[in-house]
Amino acid sequence: MKLFKDKVVKRIADSAMLIKVIQYTALIYWYLNNGVPVNPLEMSRLPFTAVGALLVAAGQILNFTVYKKLGIDGVYYGCKLGKKIKWVYDFPFNFISNPQYTGCILTILGMAFIVISKEYLCQGAFSIVYFWVFLYVISMIVESI
Repeated sequence: MKLFKDKVVKRIADSAMLIKVIQYTALIYWYLNNGVPVNPLEMSRLPFTAVGALLVAAGQILNFTVYKKLGIDGVYYGCKLGKKIKWVYDFPFNFISNPQYTGCILTILGMAFIVISKEYLCQGAFSIVYFWVFLYVISMIVESI
């Protein structure tokens, strides 16, 4: 707080965005460099693609709604850094616990449904997915303490 003063929440948000860019860039790099990428529109893949698309859509609805309701100060720990945050009781907070993390988890699982084939399973793709989801679950636990 001494370093960034009243812009500390903005710097945390910027750092989180950079981390997301690195995460998704690494995932895309891995995907493109581990054999032939899956064609999500191939007939045999359409059910997986459809489920994945629904999971991604649900996850992003939760994420965007949380951002809209809480703003940058609410999402990036402004309440712990001296910012006044109004408490929100309506959707998505009245629908599910930890809607932002749940949205992230749904998005990750949805993308996995779309791009991971049985060939990728043998190459450890689900290890990445499980670890990423595990980190969000740990974050939910830590924040609820």
